Amino acid sequence: MKKLQQALLIVIAILFLPISVYAATLEQLKASAYKGNAQASLELSRIYAPSADRTSYIYWLLMAADHGFVEAQRNLAVQFEALGFTIGDPIGNQIAKSFLAAIVIYYYQKAAEQGDEQAKKRLLDIVN
Repeated sequence: MKKLQQALLIVIAILFLPISVYAATLEQLKASAYKGNAQASLELSRIYAPSADRTSYIYWLLMAADHGFVEAQRNLAVQFEALGFTIGDPIGNQIAKSFLAAIVIYYYQKAAEQGDEQAKKRLLDIVN
């Protein structure tokens, strides 16, 4: 019963955590990521994933992907792949699309090399 009470207290504390505490925690997480903490970069990408701040999401995905996190590598490839489809068709944009395609393949390949099945499948779809 005591463990249940402790768990409930934790849930209540999380639900009613003041926004200022959350903001301070977010800033601490960012500071840790800037110092090279790979896990902090991955957590920040997860925090920004559902938000409208796509730039921050991609930034933290890049940081986590460069630390070798498969989840971040795959998600980054997905984001760049989606971005490539939003660039329009004029000839000048073909260079940008080619560049994005290279980035997409690079990150799918990185994730596939670490055993990510989704990345392997998508990479095969792109190449074939």
